Amino acid sequence: MMMYFGYGSLVNRQTRPPHEQALPARLVGWRRSWTHRVTKRNSHTNCSSLTIDPVDEPGAGIDGALVSLPAADLPLLDAREAGYARIAVSMADVKLLAEPERGVAVPAAEEVILVYRSLPENRHSASVDFPILQSYIDCVMAGYLTVFGADGLERFMRSTHGWQFPTQDDRAAPRYPRAVSVDNALRADFDRLIKLHR
Repeated sequence: MMMYFGYGSLVNRQTRPPHEQALPARLVGWRRSWTHRVTKRNSHTNCSSLTIDPVDEPGAGIDGALVSLPAADLPLLDAREAGYARIAVSMADVKLLAEPERGVAVPAAEEVILVYRSLPENRHSASVDFPILQSYIDCVMAGYLTVFGADGLERFMRSTHGWQFPTQDDRAAPRYPRAVSVDNALRADFDRLIKLHR
C-alpha cells in the first residue's frame, strides 16, 4: 500500500475508485493555485486546473485527502495526473484532521507521502485560452464541502490563489471528464463564494 495527498478533485469521493480509503488532512508549507495548464497532450481539452507550490509563511498549508491505494494502482493515478510530477513529502508535514477509522493505517512521521505538482512547463496562470472549467470547480468545491463542511470550504477558497482568472461555464455540457452532479441551490452558493473571493 502507498499513500498520496489529494488537494483538488481527488478530495471528492466520487472521483476516486471505491476501494480507496481516505483521511482528511492538512499539508503544511504549501499553497494551492489555478496555475496548472492542461493541454491536449494530456487531456481532451485546453483548460487550467490546480497545482501547489511550496511557501515559507507561518501557518501556511492546505487541506486535502490523505488517500491509501495499492502500489499496483499507482500507474492509473499517474495517468490521471498527466502533466504533473509525482513528488514525495514527509508524513511529518501532514497533519491528520480526524481520527482514523478502525483498520485504517496511519503512516509514521518518517514515511513518504506522494503528491502531484505541475511540471514546470505547465505552470502558467489560467487565461481566456486556458480557462478554469466550472464543472471542475463544482467538483472540487463539492468535495471540500462534503469532507470539511462549510468552514472547510471557506478555508479552501481562502487558501487557493487565482480566483480572478478566467473561467468557462460548461455546466450545461461539462468538459471535465469527472464532473459530478450539483443541484441549482448549491451551484448558486458556489457562485456566490467565488464572487466573494475574486
